[in-house]
Parts: sequence; structure tokens; C-alpha cells
Amino acid sequence: MALLSSVSCTNEGYETGDGKYSYLCTEFVDAYTSADTLVTRVVTDDDDTLGLLPNIRPSWVTRPDTVYRGLLYYNKVGNPVKAFSLAMVPVLKPAEKVEQVATDPVGLESVWASRNGRYVNIGLLLKTGVPDSVDARQWISVMRDGDYVSDQTGVYAIRLLHGQNGVPEYYTSRFFVSIPVDTLPTGHRVRLRVNTYDGEVVREIIL
Repeated sequence: MALLSSVSCTNEGYETGDGKYSYLCTEFVDAYTSADTLVTRVVTDDDDTLGLLPNIRPSWVTRPDTVYRGLLYYNKVGNPVKAFSLAMVPVLKPAEKVEQVATDPVGLESVWASRNGRYVNIGLLLKTGVPDSVDARQWISVMRDGDYVSDQTGVYAIRLLHGQNGVPEYYTSRFFVSIPVDTLPTGHRVRLRVNTYDGEVVREIIL
């Protein structure tokens, strides 16, 4: 489960010509930390390994010798690359059973498989605002979908869960999550069920 205290994911400004952001590129990555909790290298969804110079330490990265999932903004000139920011992307493993099943609606922007076949990535549009209580936080999780499971036919069926949890719906923010599917054979299908503001949506991705 991902508890969402902030659901915004922002980009650095872009300048024309050969300015600071002329070669700005954005990639979903697995980010590797060193013993002193610095992100020293990343592996993109194309399985390209990029060194970072200088190394970076985002505020949400807290563990040494760990792999984090993130959205990397960097200058695509040579290797190692210059990183501007690394935004957190929660990795949600589908649960067989959950204590709380909530399907408050979300905006579903996109669903796609990473090119290396390790993840299904989901782009969400969440309604958010400043809650009256500091304990009010939205949450997102995924569970195996009993209504759609058919392992014999190569379908891995999951359902997105979302709890608005008293957070106001004043404005919309983009939010990404990744679901690990690297243990599934090539050719399997991931079937995702999501309750949106326009009704229930089922998306199917072939790995």
C-alpha cells in the first residue's frame, strides 16, 4: 500500500537552445543506493545502466544498499549523466487478501508494460487538497482479482484499490505506481480493473 501525503510529480523547467535543460530526458528507473545512501546508478526500463555524476540523495531515499523505483529527470549527454531530480514511484505487489477494500474513483491516464518486462506502470490522476486532519491520507494498493483470475489461460488479474480517506477533491495531480510482473512468463496478460470517475474500466496488457 502507498500512503499519499503528496501526490504531485513536477518537472524542472525547460529552456530552448543549449541551456541547462536543453537535453532533459525523463525515464522510469530502478535506482541503486550506496552504503552512504547516495543514488550512484540507475537502470532504465530499456535495461540501460546510467551512472550519476554527481551522485544524488533525494529526501525520500533513506536506506543504503537498496533498490528504489523512481522517475528520473536528467540531461541526456554521455554516461554518467547529470540528474536534476528523482521522483518516488511506489512499487505495489498485488496482495492475495486485504483488510480494507476501497474503490473510491480515480482518473486513469495510462497503463503500459515497461520495455524490459519487469513492471506494469500506471499513470493516475488523483483528486486532492489540504485535509482538515493531519491523519487524513489517501492510499493506493492492488490485489489479486478473484472475479477475473485465470492462471490456466495466462491471465494475471488484479484490481486497483483507492481510499480517498477524507482528503478533499479540490484539484487534480498526476501520480505513478509500478506493479512488478518480472516473475510472469512472456506472453502472459495482465488484466487491471479500476474504478474511475467515468465508471469501471478494465485494461489488458500483454507482456
